[in-house]
Amino acid sequence: MPLNQKDFQVMPQEPSRQHGFTLMELMVTLSVASVLAFIAIPSFTEIISNNRVTAQVNQFVSTLNFMRSEAVKQGVRISMCKTSDGMTCVADGAGSDWTQGWIVFTNQNNNKVYNGGDEIILKVQEVIKGELTITGNTNVDDIISYLPGGQVQNSGAITVCDDHRVGETGKRIVINSVGRSRIQTFACP
Repeated sequence: MPLNQKDFQVMPQEPSRQHGFTLMELMVTLSVASVLAFIAIPSFTEIISNNRVTAQVNQFVSTLNFMRSEAVKQGVRISMCKTSDGMTCVADGAGSDWTQGWIVFTNQNNNKVYNGGDEIILKVQEVIKGELTITGNTNVDDIISYLPGGQVQNSGAITVCDDHRVGETGKRIVINSVGRSRIQTFACP
């Protein structure tokens, strides 16, 4: 049977839809995104700076805890001094900077200097990279020593500051006479 035109019905076609954004929608989206970025970026840099200070404080406290436990375990004085080469102590006075690195060693002759021989280097911290300042007060400006009983020879405080920020952004590691350390927040200069 032949087909005729009545057998075919023409279906109405829907108008073609275009997909995408209008220029106005794109402009509003970019404006909202730029405002959010403007708010978030300073907060993000603040978080990074806080984490850098906290990480360095944790590393220093970890070294102090290691020294104390080794002093008790080995029954000898364990000292930590600043170093620029990983082998010799650097004594450069009050308020000196610990970011040049440090060594932890057995200090059997109690002279506050690593001499080699019977003394053993237990840990070496290389130069601290970044924009931090780590300073000790007069008692702990060049060396920190733990006695065989776990007490510290001289109590004192180490401060860690970010070089680019002021205010309550610093941390202070306070070492008491029994050898325990605690962390305080304080205002960096």
